Amino acid sequence: MIRSDRLPARRALLLALVALGLAPGTWLRTTIPVQRSTQLVITPVAVQEPRDWPAGLTVEGAWKLASPDLQFGGYSAMLHLRDGRVLAFSDRGDSLAFTLPGHGKPAARFAKVAFDREFKGSHKDVESATLDRSSGRFWLAYEHSHAIARFLAGPGSPPRMRRREVMRNWPANSGAEAMVRLADGRFLILGERSRTGLLFSGDPVAGAKVRRFGVDYPAGYRPTDAAELPDGRVLVLLRKVDIAWPPFRSLIMIADPAQIGSSDARWRPERLLQLDGPLPRENYEALAVRPAGDWVDLWLVSDDNQSVVQRTLLVKLRWRQPAGGRAAE
Repeated sequence: MIRSDRLPARRALLLALVALGLAPGTWLRTTIPVQRSTQLVITPVAVQEPRDWPAGLTVEGAWKLASPDLQFGGYSAMLHLRDGRVLAFSDRGDSLAFTLPGHGKPAARFAKVAFDREFKGSHKDVESATLDRSSGRFWLAYEHSHAIARFLAGPGSPPRMRRREVMRNWPANSGAEAMVRLADGRFLILGERSRTGLLFSGDPVAGAKVRRFGVDYPAGYRPTDAAELPDGRVLVLLRKVDIAWPPFRSLIMIADPAQIGSSDARWRPERLLQLDGPLPRENYEALAVRPAGDWVDLWLVSDDNQSVVQRTLLVKLRWRQPAGGRAAE
């Protein structure tokens, strides 16, 4: 989530002036009835052919998501479910489950994410999510409270939540922006404003041991999400705020968790692709990976910050699975 207090006054003024010149576009709409008295509208968005991306990596499509429901928007985390749906989580502690384009009968459902009574009064700003496909359990990480919650079923089921001391002194509005449960059961967490990552030996809610490690990012970029590929490497989605409109630059980097050392041996992800150019510039904060035979589908969602001048975009990328990669879970 981007907040206005992070932007210099001159940059904020520029954004306001540009916003005044925006005009509504014309969209070809597909409407999905939601399991309430509301709708989810999915509209195709134009994209460009990538010129300098890795071989075998293409843009399959992009869509604008919209809804009159007050629970809609502000999505910072996303899980890809086995049944062709995704489960997105917002800055206000809401969830949206919906069928991905081309993955079955359209359906959508809004819900409130359950919260442990011990944390009553805390912010419910979900910043990252990760899933154990074999058991169906999933974990959410929260900004402000710096708590991690484990869910055994859906987002409305009672969670078990825990704060870890290693995250206690993080800035209130800079939490665990990226969290990945690796195939071997370890958890990788990257903080928004920290160049130190956390590697837990197991479930952080269950008290697994943790160690810190240093991370290098390109100047001005901060992580917003991460996901594991079938071959064990990790994709890291990063964002930079720029003086332009829209004011976001986004890229995806790639790194091997096996190369993570102690805090004096920095983890150095390599640049994989720049998103802005082929894709519309937006505040991309959520990334999910779906193995698909010889290919890997990468799904992205942007956080509109509940702003009338931003959009919630859904993007599908497809990448040929690296040779020799291990099978998906």
